[in-house]
Amino acid sequence: MKISSFRFKNIFLVLLVAGSVTLTACSPPAIKLSCEFQEVSNDLVPDTEVVVVIAPSDKFINFQSAIAAAQPKLKEILGESQSKLSIVLADGSPRLIVNRIVDTAGSLTESGRNQQMKDVLAVIDRINRCATGSGENGFAVTDESDFLDAIQRGSAIFSADSSNKQLVILGNGLQTAGSFNFKNGLPGDQQAVDAAIDQLKANNSLGSLVGVTVTWIGLGQTRVGEQQVLDENARTRLLNFWKKLIDSAGGNSDGVVAGSIGEGATATGGITTSVVPFVVTSVCIEPITVRSEDGFEFKGDSAEFKNRQLATSTATKIASQLNSANCTQGITITGYVASGGSAAGCARVAGFGTDLSLARANAFKGLLVAAGVTIKIEPMAGGLGGVDDCENGDGVEELMKQNRIAKITARQ
Repeated sequence: MKISSFRFKNIFLVLLVAGSVTLTACSPPAIKLSCEFQEVSNDLVPDTEVVVVIAPSDKFINFQSAIAAAQPKLKEILGESQSKLSIVLADGSPRLIVNRIVDTAGSLTESGRNQQMKDVLAVIDRINRCATGSGENGFAVTDESDFLDAIQRGSAIFSADSSNKQLVILGNGLQTAGSFNFKNGLPGDQQAVDAAIDQLKANNSLGSLVGVTVTWIGLGQTRVGEQQVLDENARTRLLNFWKKLIDSAGGNSDGVVAGSIGEGATATGGITTSVVPFVVTSVCIEPITVRSEDGFEFKGDSAEFKNRQLATSTATKIASQLNSANCTQGITITGYVASGGSAAGCARVAGFGTDLSLARANAFKGLLVAAGVTIKIEPMAGGLGGVDDCENGDGVEELMKQNRIAKITARQ
């Protein structure tokens, strides 16, 4: 029997549509994001307690980069023990989202511990997506960010009997709500920083961090196009503010460093926050970078110059600049170090090289003083430099040289 061309085309179309419907019916439904989190019993007091404060704002960099940067530190803290993990969201009205036990005890295999760590990172990522989602795929958040209240809520979670209290903060530290905020700009100088902390203390708004070690990941880092990138002076003021606050509350601020995340891909979305303004003020000198070829190079893991004569010559030239620049407020010299190809350095663990970078800044300060600089010189620890100087877990010398530097800036 002969089928006409017209009838054949119509049969084909019917079969095609039927097949399409069948395929559509068989497609897996979209998985709804679950924003409900179970809590553990409050009477559990493991040796290690970890509170993670997250602030995935629209002015922060890609939050996935922050989570990746936090992984080595969290793995180090959790170690091989039973720990209690709490996660606090630092929006405009901070609250505890998660309380759970993470068991990485010695009885687990390495693959088991790795799975526990993946679960921890997945929970942090899920909270981020719930906080930055909308409609059914998220939960209600309050605009702005209140780091101080989030830190206080986190510190209240720690048990008095805990022997290891760790607070890890993921965010840029640009507080735009709460007991104080930076909506009108950052503190102008160290005196303004001290005055702000004293006022918080007088108002009983400081809280207590006694016995708590603080690690801050992403301090001062902003999303290009959403927030003016903080210059060196602004980042220094922000760093000084939070270190002073943590120290004044009794905490250990050694792990609070500025800019510890490789920025990675740009992103959109996040908790809506205000832009923090700051004016790039005229300074007595433009920032000066002292590099390894200028003599800022040291023997091994020490603050002993490899070529002291070259370093001294560079310090003498800079001293001449400073003495003619009238920097009455003084200068800051911030030291930085390379990864050295170490596991912690290549993983860009927050706080890596803090002590060594401070010691090297002090060493160069000594040369400036010997060269006749009489204004105040404040040495600071920059920790690991901003260049990713490793490939496949090994340090690359040409890249590491870019991290062995000191930056000299005018104090405001």
